[in-house]
Amino acid sequence: MALTLMLLLAFSTGLKVGNHLADDYKSSEDSKASQISGPHFPYELDQAMRKLALPTVLSEASAVSYVDGRNVAILQDELGSIFIFSLYEGKIIREIPFAKSGDFEGLVVRDNQAWALRSDGDLYRVDQLNSQQPQSVKIETRLKSKDDTEGLAYDPLSRQLLVGLKEPPKLIDGRVKNKRAVYSFKMDAEYASESPFLLLDMGEVQRVYSSQVQSKNASHFDPEKKKSFQPSDLAVHPITGHIYHIAARGQLLVVSDRNGQIYFVRELPKSLFTQPEGICFDPRGNLFIVNEGAGGMASLLEFSYQPIMKPIKEDESITSFTLL
Repeated sequence: MALTLMLLLAFSTGLKVGNHLADDYKSSEDSKASQISGPHFPYELDQAMRKLALPTVLSEASAVSYVDGRNVAILQDELGSIFIFSLYEGKIIREIPFAKSGDFEGLVVRDNQAWALRSDGDLYRVDQLNSQQPQSVKIETRLKSKDDTEGLAYDPLSRQLLVGLKEPPKLIDGRVKNKRAVYSFKMDAEYASESPFLLLDMGEVQRVYSSQVQSKNASHFDPEKKKSFQPSDLAVHPITGHIYHIAARGQLLVVSDRNGQIYFVRELPKSLFTQPEGICFDPRGNLFIVNEGAGGMASLLEFSYQPIMKPIKEDESITSFTLL
């Protein structure tokens, strides 16, 4: 039993590594306007563990990807460059050009390779990222500019990329207004799926939203109106496997499983999330969201992962806990 408790304590404290870097950031009254109910959500979105201002060149920040314990990679939607940003120094430490200017909206960095998504559905693979002269290749997918592709994530379970659409998907009966889609892309075969990897039902988003968030804006959510929820990025949680979808249009965070079942809906108050465009996680589950400047200064926010763990009984294994 003593060994079990020691291992559990080590796991719990491991989730909090990096808290010593937290800012003395105080949430505004506006961010507390919404009252939350329902199941435990593992982030306090009005309490950023770290808030970093981004330089002017990243005022149009559109995506973020975890690199290592010291750095993240950031895209801005007008330049074909990946910017490596130091979390400790609060500045850009490297720029990696990979294409001419364009509307770039999604980014995934894995080991020595990066993938960047353009809004017309094209992907750019950047090889030998750590070398002096990285090489990039453009890959056309079946997705087009009318789909307005805005989100890119790596799914470690299926070992493929997930591509999120800002616009309603074009299905058999045409574009379906009350659905939002995520498609998959096999990196080794360079092949995008014909049918969606998952579909989010806006009616279900509204139902969960109404049950979990009571605020002055709750009645304004309309499943038939695109502006109620237009996804800007997505990321797969490294521990739970849940998929986190954020939307600058609608100012919402929606958490689903791989079948599109929705677990959480949270508002992203303008007082902190000026224009949420990119999302990613570190391996411990800490959450990063990048905000476009929207006429002001762009920012990078970090939130501590705070799961609920089921108490372990003496006859249970150390692996018998539940993370939400």
